[in-house]
Amino acid sequence: AGSGQAVPLPRFNKANDDCIPREDWPNVSGPIAVVVLEGWFVGVPPEPASALAKPVNSLERDEDYEGIWRQHVNSALGGAYQQVFAELDCLLMLEAPSFEQVYEWRSVQEDKLRQRSPEGASGIMSAAELKRFIQHFERLTRHCLRVLPERADRVYPLDRQHRVTGCRSRD
Repeated sequence: AGSGQAVPLPRFNKANDDCIPREDWPNVSGPIAVVVLEGWFVGVPPEPASALAKPVNSLERDEDYEGIWRQHVNSALGGAYQQVFAELDCLLMLEAPSFEQVYEWRSVQEDKLRQRSPEGASGIMSAAELKRFIQHFERLTRHCLRVLPERADRVYPLDRQHRVTGCRSRD
């Protein structure tokens, strides 16, 4: 945004598992010098097609035994997302210790959502629902942990308490 231009900032409500209505997004006025694009899979390339053949968990084995969803996600990741990622000036990675730690952190996040959300919020998950939900992201999370450190400009390893333990740079 240039001087005097306003840019709406999208918001997502995890407790309701839906976007906040656009009219409720806050606006930021330009000029804007830095834009931070944050997300679980920002910068990750698609997996090789051969890697999709074997299921990584029970969800893929039982509900995507033909690999249709895996192939769809991989194809989408290799398409328009790569065009967006190509526009990044700098890629930073907060590196979780493992996929298992990601699950633990998401569980803590869910507990916090539960505590501060109104009773009956539609996006709050039980332990079983969370386990199933996280399986949707296991494949790509493990892929990220393998390949993103080599692609990122800077990697910040995290310990189990979310503390940064160092910095690795491609420079």
